[in-house]
Amino acid sequence: MRGNLVKISIRVKLLLAYTAILSLLSIVWLIDYYAHTYLANEVNRMYTHPLAVTRASLRANSDIMAMHRSMKDVVLASNEDELKEVVAIVDDLEGKVLDEMMIVQKRILGEEGKKLAANTYKAFKDWRPIRQEVIRLAQAGKVDEAIAITKGKGADHVRYLDMKAEQLWKYAENKGRSFNMEAQASVKSSLRRNILVFLTVILISFLLAIYMAYSISSRLKQLKIATRKISKGQLNQSVQVKGGDEIAELGEEFNSMAVKLYDSYSSLERTAGELRREISERKRAEALVLENEERLQAILDNTSSVVYMKNVNGKYILINQIFENLFKISRKEIVDKTDYDIFEKQIADAFRENDQKVLELGKPLTMEEVAPHDDGIHTYISVKFPLLGDDGRPYAVCGISTDITERKKAEEALITAKHEAEEATRLKDKFVNLVAHDLRSPFTSILGTMNLLRNDPSLKLKPKQRELMDAVLQSGGRMVSMIKEMLDISRLKTGKIKLKPKFFDGHIISGAVLGSISHLAHNKGIEMVNEVPEGARLYADKTLFYEVISNLVSNSVKFCGKGDVVTLFSPPGRPTTIAVKDTGPGIGEKILPDIFKSEVKTTTLGSLGEPGTGLGLPYSYGIMREHGGDIIVDSASGEGSVFYAELPNVKPLILLVDDEKIVRQMLMVFLGELKVDIIEAENGLEALKAIEEHSPHLIISDITMPEMDGYTLLEEIMGNEMMKSIPVIIVTSDGKLETREKVIQLGADDFISKPVKKKEFISRIRKYII
Repeated sequence: MRGNLVKISIRVKLLLAYTAILSLLSIVWLIDYYAHTYLANEVNRMYTHPLAVTRASLRANSDIMAMHRSMKDVVLASNEDELKEVVAIVDDLEGKVLDEMMIVQKRILGEEGKKLAANTYKAFKDWRPIRQEVIRLAQAGKVDEAIAITKGKGADHVRYLDMKAEQLWKYAENKGRSFNMEAQASVKSSLRRNILVFLTVILISFLLAIYMAYSISSRLKQLKIATRKISKGQLNQSVQVKGGDEIAELGEEFNSMAVKLYDSYSSLERTAGELRREISERKRAEALVLENEERLQAILDNTSSVVYMKNVNGKYILINQIFENLFKISRKEIVDKTDYDIFEKQIADAFRENDQKVLELGKPLTMEEVAPHDDGIHTYISVKFPLLGDDGRPYAVCGISTDITERKKAEEALITAKHEAEEATRLKDKFVNLVAHDLRSPFTSILGTMNLLRNDPSLKLKPKQRELMDAVLQSGGRMVSMIKEMLDISRLKTGKIKLKPKFFDGHIISGAVLGSISHLAHNKGIEMVNEVPEGARLYADKTLFYEVISNLVSNSVKFCGKGDVVTLFSPPGRPTTIAVKDTGPGIGEKILPDIFKSEVKTTTLGSLGEPGTGLGLPYSYGIMREHGGDIIVDSASGEGSVFYAELPNVKPLILLVDDEKIVRQMLMVFLGELKVDIIEAENGLEALKAIEEHSPHLIISDITMPEMDGYTLLEEIMGNEMMKSIPVIIVTSDGKLETREKVIQLGADDFISKPVKKKEFISRIRKYII
């Protein structure tokens, strides 16, 4: 609940109290202001009504009397000019009376006063016709009649007006006394009200002060009492300080401090107990560590390896007994010494360099090192590793060095023997090559001569003789085949066969192989199937790869019988592999591991007793390895065989050479459907650099280009043994016959005239990259 209360600081509370007092004072001020305003209005009323009305009434009465006297002068005027002058005075006095009456009507208050003013004004208006009649009679010379009216109804009317004027100023005087009494009553009321409000403000301020003082002092007293109890050791104290101000926060902090103090004291007591137990356990651990150190030292001293430890500055910390015995220094003497104090500088430099590598890399390293012994320099295999502190930084290097001098001598002897064996193999291969080469020519001559003799009708050979001649020719043929295969294997091993890889269609070469062997399969009743997909792109020496597939298919036909099937296919997900699968008898487990070894005889007779040389598979295996590929066999006796001829997956790389970017972009769009990589060059010089760096499989070039044109580029390519085998297609806007003949003579493989037609362009490209 406390967490949901709104926290108000003491400063804010004081500010609120101060604001409340100011608000009350403001109310008092407003009340006083309105009271004074009211008094001012009353005074104004007293002034503007009684005084103004009285003055105007008296002036009007005085002017009416003056008008009455002037009317007498009208009657007594002796001539016309004097009459006009008196009439003008009467008119002027009439205007003044009207003005004063207007003031009375405007300023007078109350319905009674207004009615009295209106009656007086009307009476004055009613006097005007009487005056005008007197003036008309005077002007007509009827003085007696004029005097009679003046003294008669004229005088009566003036007395009536005087009476009305007197009523007006008396009414105004009574109103003034009434206003005065109201103003005095208002002043007294305002005074009482101000005194009451002032006393109320003082009372509220006093109560607020008492509340604030009690609110602060009572809660501080709680904190004081609880603090005294804590100082006496009563740590489990808590105070309930309400409110949302600083004192309440202080109470919460006090409670938190008391809990932490209690917990800390309890923890301290537990820690003290644990510390006593830990001291006891540490003593036992130290004893155990000392015992383990002695055991470890005993183990180190009894190992056959040299064991040592150095700090990051290269100073020794620990060595074992073997180290002491070999280098004639005790573990006490070696402390704070470095390799430079024990070994020659050259050896010490090598040790220090290896230690620094371990510290820099922060991981174990294995290396060979040499150290001097009494009987000479010994070779060690050293395993060095960093020892890391709690901060993860190395503080020492530990090394375990094993003497491998005898092993090194044995390795050197093995290397020497290996070199001698390789040299012997090389000489053997050279000998086999020479012998096979020298044997093939005589055997070919002998077989040719015997074939002539067999077919010579003049000899009239008997059937038995002809049968013997056929047997000799058949054996000789097998011998020539064996010699050829021995020569092929020897040429592979000696590097005399150079690969000329090209892109070609795996489906087509598979069909060609099946076609060449179809008569043998047909004679034995064997079905052959080509399931290699059309357009299967392969990159290899086409002639040699043909020999590989031909050897694999020939072997399958050799060992299969009537009703068997030989299938060529590409395994799923391996587009550059051609597999030869048969349903024949399979290969026995004993000979399966050695079928690709030329030095092991694994040949057996075929299903119809066909003999073999046993060199076809080793030769095929060598061809595939030269391509960076492999031959894998999957076979079991009685279950048939599958041979997988795997080639590396090579994506065609085409170099476009043209100084016009728009042409290169167009050709790139055309080539997009062929799944090839493309590099670009703007002229012949850039093209030569690109060929050296990337070795493209096909070059498509323009003729007219800056810096180096297409003719010069062709000459440079054909003059370079590493480049001349790359096909070059010339694409140019110069379609003249002599231009075509010139580029073909320079070595170009094809010629295309601009503008290039996509269909024709793609068909030409497919000849080289499928």
